[in-house]
Amino acid sequence: MYLTTCNHQQILKRLTFQNGLGDSLYSNVAVLRLSDCNYCLSLPSFGQLPSLKELLIKRMKLVKAVGYEFYFNKGSLLFQLFPLLESLHFEEMSKWEEWLPFEDCSPALQYGGAAPKLVRYNVSSCEKLKALPEQIELRP
Repeated sequence: MYLTTCNHQQILKRLTFQNGLGDSLYSNVAVLRLSDCNYCLSLPSFGQLPSLKELLIKRMKLVKAVGYEFYFNKGSLLFQLFPLLESLHFEEMSKWEEWLPFEDCSPALQYGGAAPKLVRYNVSSCEKLKALPEQIELRP
């Protein structure tokens, strides 16, 4: 399944992931680039995508905080978030102020952790972001 940006004549008004991103339909997604979603207030639960290796989030103009909803859906029992994620990029998020640490979102994470394969990440043009989570560590 491919979903690309719309051209100038088309506007995507609604996209629903019926059973959440943990559904088997999305379990093979390895690269995800999300940009110019000007009316989104929060990010989907990308932490549940078991095969995700590269994630780029760009120009999400209304997102002010990244936290629980980014990591997993309420009620899910994941012990490791972003298990294969190698590359994480946030760009041009003009209103983004707060990034909640993984550990603040679930006590279960102290056992499995998050993003054990992360080798590169970039946060650029996110001037209002106060701090990066301490637990983001690059792996050799």
